[in-house]
Amino acid sequence: MADAGMPTPKSPGDAVRLFQELVHDDDGHKIFLAFLKKKYTEQHLLFLKAAEDYTTFCKKNTQGEANLDRIEEKADSIFLTYIKAGSRQQINITQPVKDKIAQRIDEGLVANLDQPVECCFDEAKKKCVELLRGNFFHEFKATKPYEAWRNKKDGMVGEPEMSPRASVLRKKSMEKEKNTKSSEPKNSGSCTVL
Repeated sequence: MADAGMPTPKSPGDAVRLFQELVHDDDGHKIFLAFLKKKYTEQHLLFLKAAEDYTTFCKKNTQGEANLDRIEEKADSIFLTYIKAGSRQQINITQPVKDKIAQRIDEGLVANLDQPVECCFDEAKKKCVELLRGNFFHEFKATKPYEAWRNKKDGMVGEPEMSPRASVLRKKSMEKEKNTKSSEPKNSGSCTVL
């Protein structure tokens, strides 16, 4: 059951939007990374960030040989850190995807301009997003850090707004509690022996 105060995705597109909003927000990225560290899978989010930075860098720096050398250096660094078998922060992607990236880097990104250099890690990024959204994002949305971040993003302070049903149930509960207290005998401070 969804928390009454939390926005719930009404379509798969809403879930995608919420996920994208989280990973592209500095505070959201930090709290999701802390959550993923507890699950021993933070490398997937770190890879996404590195690959996004790589794509942005490529789009801004495709002119000039020096820039193309830097693009290849960045691609090599990402490959060695996250893709290559046995790397300390190896991401969980299929072998065919790894092989495709390795081949592209070995051939030289610049030598094969049939595909734009910024697309080198697109398939791996897609697999990481699927893994994070499918296995961890739903669980993360049920945490207090996510709730606090979401409330901050929505401009809410204090307790989250309740749904109409939750509000009615809370009011009934408070009335019942009040009636129970008023019907209890007052303690006069003396003991009654039965």
